[in-house]
Amino acid sequence: MKKSIVIVACVCVSLIGVWGCSVDEDNLEEGFLNFEKTASQNIPIPDIIRNQVVVRFRDTTLSDIEKRNKRITIEGLYNFNILKKETCDCDKNGPELWTIDTTHNNFMGVEHLVENLVTNQSSSNGDENVEGDEHAVYDYQFYITIANNTLSGNYTTSINNRIIASNNPDYVNIAILDTGVDYDFFPDPFLYNTKNIRNGTFGISGWDYINHDNDSRDDNGHGSKITKIITTELNTSNIPHQILPIKAFDQDGSGSYFDIVCGMNYISKLHNIHAVNMSFGWYGLRNQSILKAIMEEITDDTLFITSAGNYGINIDEETPHFPSGYDIDNLLGVGGYELSLEEELELPDLLEFITLERSNYGSLNIDLAAPIDNYTLVMQSNPNLTVHPVGTSFSAAYITSIAGKLYDKENSTLQLYTDIMDTCHKVPRLQRKIEEGNIMLRLNNRQSF
Repeated sequence: MKKSIVIVACVCVSLIGVWGCSVDEDNLEEGFLNFEKTASQNIPIPDIIRNQVVVRFRDTTLSDIEKRNKRITIEGLYNFNILKKETCDCDKNGPELWTIDTTHNNFMGVEHLVENLVTNQSSSNGDENVEGDEHAVYDYQFYITIANNTLSGNYTTSINNRIIASNNPDYVNIAILDTGVDYDFFPDPFLYNTKNIRNGTFGISGWDYINHDNDSRDDNGHGSKITKIITTELNTSNIPHQILPIKAFDQDGSGSYFDIVCGMNYISKLHNIHAVNMSFGWYGLRNQSILKAIMEEITDDTLFITSAGNYGINIDEETPHFPSGYDIDNLLGVGGYELSLEEELELPDLLEFITLERSNYGSLNIDLAAPIDNYTLVMQSNPNLTVHPVGTSFSAAYITSIAGKLYDKENSTLQLYTDIMDTCHKVPRLQRKIEEGNIMLRLNNRQSF
């Protein structure tokens, strides 16, 4: 259970509207576009985009005319003009991205708009009353990059050849919010089928928010490696499963907060996604009310598995890391441990050789640690490719596979959380770095995937 003391402001829980399909206008490190570095720890903080803001109306049942009138009101209150409005693909009632004119003399900047929104009310002493906007929730727009060496197949396999014909209620369904998946690397059908679902989803299996189409092909490689770890572990244990790929990062591993929000918004429309792998993160920026709220709205159905980051810092006390730092009951923050042995040892002696050197840590925000390296992935293509990824991205993927193995449709998501934690070994000397010193061992460390 998350015990984070990190506070994320202005959470808004909204009703989900009906979707319509239209479009408005192996590197260890997590990288960032347009970043500045903190003086003390040299940790990259994403730059805020100064003329854009991510918005979610509190009441998503508003008509187009009502929303337009509220936008006009907000423009007048905060002295800016909306130059362009974009919505998530095929969800006109979902979150919006505004590109704004910031040249008005009285505009106080994006920071004021997001963090210090005022209403047109006044307090008893005549000062402006800082309460937050009554109509909408605002977040910063920023970009992050998953640093990674590009890996792609031959693009010879159609997505239709990798979709499971029909959804079986006994399958564990896993969404992967990442760079997509390269179908060339997977010989058998494994993708979640959304062709016949009529509850607001679209496409045939997932969505590509970079290219705005229904073919979430991975042209980077990161998402394919994540998927390979998960599917191989589940296949080895004969666990029936389906993968839902959501592409929010491009061929360079770059993605925006808005695309991540849209990806999570897509997942929220499905009511049988049992786990979401989120092997990415960013530092410092605390205002992500919209993403956190969407995740909180689907807490009854879904376990979120997030990577901790790879700077080797204490994210409880130094620079916060998100989304692993969200205080959400059914979110697992996953760190990465290293195990260096010259000879084979049995438990409990084996635990004495576990260290956390490259992974971020913090007993309030990191629930458990899994291997950060020693993954050998055989990417099936012509010819086969073998890669050895390193990072907490892959630690999180391994825990997602454990979630798939332990999933029981008769149990709640919180019971799945508990089952995962109960499977861990406790290493007392690591309790200051990980909650209760929780370590998920992979004893077949040298097995190829």
